[in-house]
Amino acid sequence: MIRPARASDLNFIKSSFFESSRDSAVAASMTPELYRRRWTSLVDRLVARYGVTVLADDESPDVILGWMLHDGAHLVVYVFVREDFRRQGHARELLATLPGAKVYAFRTTNWQRASSRLAPRLTYDPTVAWAEFGAPK
Repeated sequence: MIRPARASDLNFIKSSFFESSRDSAVAASMTPELYRRRWTSLVDRLVARYGVTVLADDESPDVILGWMLHDGAHLVVYVFVREDFRRQGHARELLATLPGAKVYAFRTTNWQRASSRLAPRLTYDPTVAWAEFGAPK
């Protein structure tokens, strides 16, 4: 089931966004405390600025399988799918709700493989949020 994020989803969304970026080059260049403080601030601002669409379990709508941070029309900032549910078409399912969007992602475990699998229209720009909010420092 695809639905808008609820207030009760936000802790999971913020936590999974934070944790999925923990191994990034940006995070590795900071102390853990500085990373936590800066990245949490950036994620809070992104979630407040953009919409979040959730892919939830059909039988248990409070169980989140994945989510997408987007502007509702042209920009996808980030797509996250729980590890146990990857490679099952869930990211593609979320992206299909915005058929005209270009996709910009901060990070992916394998950008070339992900982009060729998900859609040929993907464009990688790791600075899209930084241009608006500043890079995590």
